[in-house]
Amino acid sequence: MSNKSLHYLTVQDLLFINLQVDKQVNKFDFAALEDASYFQYGYGSSTNVVEQAARFYRGFLEKAPFTAGNEGTALVGVLAFLTINGFSLKGKESEAATRLSELGREHVSYEDLDHHGEPDIKAAITEVMAKYDRVLKASV
Repeated sequence: MSNKSLHYLTVQDLLFINLQVDKQVNKFDFAALEDASYFQYGYGSSTNVVEQAARFYRGFLEKAPFTAGNEGTALVGVLAFLTINGFSLKGKESEAATRLSELGREHVSYEDLDHHGEPDIKAAITEVMAKYDRVLKASV
């Protein structure tokens, strides 16, 4: 990966993802949601996207800030995080949750994307949801 700065999902992005995944507005614990969003960050220079994505996935599921849709939100959230930073998950879509729970370099591929500024988060979320539609329906 080049030395470009990383891009992160906001609390508002995660609220949007949960709404798209669960097709309804769910109650949530704001402090837990904020804590869950912090799992995508790393220490120091913060450039190990794969490690941060793995921590984000596990941490989000642990915090489970929403009353419903946490699994789907974690799945879309971590895949969108990978996407906006130039990574994609390898293999069959149906095995995404398993690969994310054991995430390592062998499970992802990297494409050096030239974002020309900030990536389109909504487009990344939409792309992930379309690609993993069957997996999301099974998680709800």
